[in-house]
Amino acid sequence: MIRACQCVNIGFVGLTVFRIIYILEKCSRTLKWTRLKKWTVHNKLSRVAFLHVSPSGEEQTVVVETRQWEYLSSAIIQIVKELQVVNPSESFFYSSMISTNEEGSTSYENVLYSGPCDGVDDEGR
Repeated sequence: MIRACQCVNIGFVGLTVFRIIYILEKCSRTLKWTRLKKWTVHNKLSRVAFLHVSPSGEEQTVVVETRQWEYLSSAIIQIVKELQVVNPSESFFYSSMISTNEEGSTSYENVLYSGPCDGVDDEGR
């Protein structure tokens, strides 16, 4: 089941080696790297879309709109690389995991994705 898209265009997005955090005026959300199935960079729209899978298996797309999409995309790739260094035998990244569509948007399958049931909730408990 895929839930409706949520667009973040006013607020704060923070990246750590543990998770992606976005904070809006009335709510905040944490996306764990191991539950992030893929992300798509929409260059022309200045957006990055994250496909996140909850512990119950529900898919949700979160779209972050920012003029700094290039920095956000670069930071995501750098963090994924750093996390791969921590567990090199568990994660391999192949060129087939990156695709570009006709509009120029680039999708990245997350090599760190471990599925919905990894025994830990989104807050790390």
